[in-house]
Amino acid sequence: MKNLTISFLLATIIALSACTGKTTEATDTNQTYPMFWTWLDYRPDMNFDSVCVILQQTGIDGIMLNAPTPDDYRVAIPIAHTYGIEVYAWLWTMNLEHDREAMLKERPEWFSVNRRGESLTDTNAYVDYYKFMCPALPEVREHIKRKYMRIAKLRG
Repeated sequence: MKNLTISFLLATIIALSACTGKTTEATDTNQTYPMFWTWLDYRPDMNFDSVCVILQQTGIDGIMLNAPTPDDYRVAIPIAHTYGIEVYAWLWTMNLEHDREAMLKERPEWFSVNRRGESLTDTNAYVDYYKFMCPALPEVREHIKRKYMRIAKLRG
């Protein structure tokens, strides 16, 4: 299933980049080309080097990378830069992704409550992965701030 997902992602990237009209050689150094970016979900067990090879070959200039931890960004960023690919961190803000289950157990009071008084800890909002934290709580805002600061310090 994982190979199918990666294959689908790469096929999509190839299809999209084939329509860009971007050339790889500039005759005028002042000439600018549009940049082509994609979103990518990073997993520590993926062969990120081979993914970057394909991204580079298809003309992708940058990725908005969604990685589980700052350490994963520390691994991925230098690999992407080897291929001339810029990296921007892409994160869910109020809806948790990577640490959802732990936060639901550790901090259930941080999650939003609907009009009926039902917490997202115990119920779903549309789909099961919508588990939004409540931004009105100072503790939640501080948590988000710390999370973003850890990633912002990575520079890359």
